[in-house]
Amino acid sequence: QIVLGVIGEARRGKGIELLLDSLPRIPASYRDRIFLLIAGGSKTTEGAEVAARIRASGVAGHIDLRKLADPTQYAALANIEYADYVALSDIGVLLYQEEQRMVASGVLYDFVWRKAVVLATADSLVGTAVHENDLGLTIDQETAAGVSRAICAAVDLCAAGTQRSERYASFR
Repeated sequence: QIVLGVIGEARRGKGIELLLDSLPRIPASYRDRIFLLIAGGSKTTEGAEVAARIRASGVAGHIDLRKLADPTQYAALANIEYADYVALSDIGVLLYQEEQRMVASGVLYDFVWRKAVVLATADSLVGTAVHENDLGLTIDQETAAGVSRAICAAVDLCAAGTQRSERYASFR
């Protein structure tokens, strides 16, 4: 299976709702080939709710969202856990929206080190870096249908094992 990794703090603007909305739109032939990994800390997002939505969509997954009580804390994973989750990810999902749109991502560089395909919203700081440096696919259409199409395209890239210079392109 191809692992889609969403790693870091789960908060408003990180695109988790958009990702969850897209899952039922992914064709069954692709749903059977992917495994969704969501790990990190959260002050608001409930892991049980996310897990239930993933199960209902028919996508396999693992949720490791930990409650963050301290408002100044954002890292909930131990370094080794974080490194393991990044290493498992074939596709790094960074669907930054709203206030996150103009924020850099620390996990982006770890996904690049991992040589994972990075899937990012086009109209974001992260999406600009992905597009300008040929790091993966960017999504112009921030809808459930647009994200599901982009996930399928990223899965195809991973499955084909294409060379980096050939496989990284903007997804429109």
